[in-house]
Amino acid sequence: MELTKHVLRTEKWGSNLSVHLCEKHYHEFDKWWNPEKFDWKAGSWALAQYCHTYFDTWWDSEKFNWRDSWALAKYCNMYFNKWWDPERFNWKSSSGSLAQYCHMHFEKWWNKEMFNWENGLRAIAEYCYVHAQVWLPAYIKSANLTKALLYVNYEALSLECILD
Repeated sequence: MELTKHVLRTEKWGSNLSVHLCEKHYHEFDKWWNPEKFDWKAGSWALAQYCHTYFDTWWDSEKFNWRDSWALAKYCNMYFNKWWDPERFNWKSSSGSLAQYCHMHFEKWWNKEMFNWENGLRAIAEYCYVHAQVWLPAYIKSANLTKALLYVNYEALSLECILD
């Protein structure tokens, strides 16, 4: 679909058009972006994935569909300090993405009550092993230690982290 004035004049964009513009016309973002016409519910993930270089232009924490938190963690981790909101973040389905792609911000996001072990155990063990002394005791209290130890990167994890 060619980016035409007709498309841009449409009163409200549906989910297909919003996602399509992000996917195929991200390089023309300045020509088509309109936060009032954009379908935030269906297209928030696409903004994060395809239009992350324009993050400062499109970011709106009130309009962003926080169900798509995983996309912020994966594609907009360089803007973490701008979008991070522990009250809005979708911990249930995005804890793994947070641990994998935002491990460098562990001290800012770690919350043992909110972190979803079922969704994020493998990622936290693989990418946040340097913080094992913080998260491993929380996991031991909540579940099965054997399962956590299966995922830990032992080459990078020092014995003193476990014993600390």
